[in-house]
Amino acid sequence: MNGIWIRSQDKNRLIFTTNVYISDYGNFTLVKADSRIIGEYPTKERALQVLDEIQGYIACGTTEAHEGETGTWRGVVYVMPES
Repeated sequence: MNGIWIRSQDKNRLIFTTNVYISDYGNFTLVKADSRIIGEYPTKERALQVLDEIQGYIACGTTEAHEGETGTWRGVVYVMPES
């Protein structure tokens, strides 16, 4: 699997992406995936913490899970945290 499934903070979007980044907008910071807003945080520091969580999620190999009964691999979704 070459990417990660992410559920947006407002729960309205489920995105498979290989590109997650932050954009500063003065009083708040957005986390985006493929140019789509997936989360909004009050500070750049909090947005960076969320990116660290996503990185850890990927590094631990938790973007895929083995389904024993069918013998297949399925994607696991990272859910964007609230502020």
